Amino acid sequence: MLIDVKMKNFLSYGDEESFSMETGERLRKYNETHTFFAGKTHLLKNAILFGSNASGKTNLFAALKRMKHMVMVPTNKIGDQLAYSPCKVMSPSMDSTTFEVSFYKGRMYNYSLSYNKNKFLSEKLKYKSGNKYITYFERDETGYSILPKGLRKIAKETRENSLFLFNLQNKNDEFAEDVFRWFDSDLLFFSHDIPDEYLENIENDVEAKSALLSFLAFSDTNIVGIDINDDIHELTPAMKKMMEFLEEELERKQTIENEIIAKKLYTIYKKYDKRNKVIGRSKISLGAESRGNQKLISIALTLVNNLGKGKVILIDEFDDSLHLQLARALVRIFNTKSNDNQFILSSHELQLLDSDLRKDQIWLVEKDFRGLSHLYSIFDFKEMTGSSRDDISFFSRYMKGQFGALPSIDYEGMMSALNCQKSNQDG
Repeated sequence: MLIDVKMKNFLSYGDEESFSMETGERLRKYNETHTFFAGKTHLLKNAILFGSNASGKTNLFAALKRMKHMVMVPTNKIGDQLAYSPCKVMSPSMDSTTFEVSFYKGRMYNYSLSYNKNKFLSEKLKYKSGNKYITYFERDETGYSILPKGLRKIAKETRENSLFLFNLQNKNDEFAEDVFRWFDSDLLFFSHDIPDEYLENIENDVEAKSALLSFLAFSDTNIVGIDINDDIHELTPAMKKMMEFLEEELERKQTIENEIIAKKLYTIYKKYDKRNKVIGRSKISLGAESRGNQKLISIALTLVNNLGKGKVILIDEFDDSLHLQLARALVRIFNTKSNDNQFILSSHELQLLDSDLRKDQIWLVEKDFRGLSHLYSIFDFKEMTGSSRDDISFFSRYMKGQFGALPSIDYEGMMSALNCQKSNQDG
């Protein structure tokens, strides 16, 4: 489970900013449902980020996604450049990006790296034993300051533009495998593109399919069935040639088939005649569904396929295309006692602030006058930390400007700009 993440000099984040899923000190509200323990660490099941447009909410998700990419996709040769997206408004002297993440996977881990477009400048892995962290390895530009003797050969084979962690997990190192598996399997980014494995599970597991249909029925969708078929696409000569080229670049040799087979989902509805009598059923492809239904079905599949698995699931623009009541119902599900996944959301729907959330579950993202993003929790406000009143809504307080992170909108100025343009066009 995710404990916290820190980032520095990445997109709109300049100086180090941190986001945490640890519970606030001495905060007991909803402990039985909204929180759980990972080892001895008390964590939140759900957190929601709010903020104005372009404040940096998505960039927090992008930081975790970029770190996952760094860990899982190695460079192939010494000349390959790294995916580098520094903050554009920071001083040129800040010439590296830093990511750090702490999580629990059987034990507590802390992994960090810093890099520029050409090479990794530092890399460090720690794990917790008892009440203290032990550094497993640590490297910088000059070499390895901490390194177990048995890993020296692997360190020597690690290029400056590749991660020692990746090479370690290739050699079946226990600690490196834990970290790699967390990024690979436990850190999930919600997407409208449904993974084939989700559809295969629904296709082959009667209970999973039944759970999905019941979930959609209780969501007021009128969907009465789900059908999953193989969607076959023949490769054009150009596509096949491109795939062969990629295989050569990745130095992997395998037979390139002439077709791609993917799973495709269809929703089934009752069909009625003019007298409202059921006369059959109609089948609609997921792509022909409304945006709201597409998103709901994708979320439902994510939930059903990850029940009881302890995943960290990030959903950007969570409320987009969802009715407020439905969004609230989903947030309630994320915070139920039976849920053992973590859900991190970003949202523009401010009324979700009053969805029976704890103070430490509400995070705000705000840009300063320089265009730098800053992260903070409502729990960080001193007047909130000591307050026990629950009768004043977070929404009302936010709209009054008590927490900041409100857009500064000048209606008169916006209208003036349009009227000025119209006057110019009219001569």
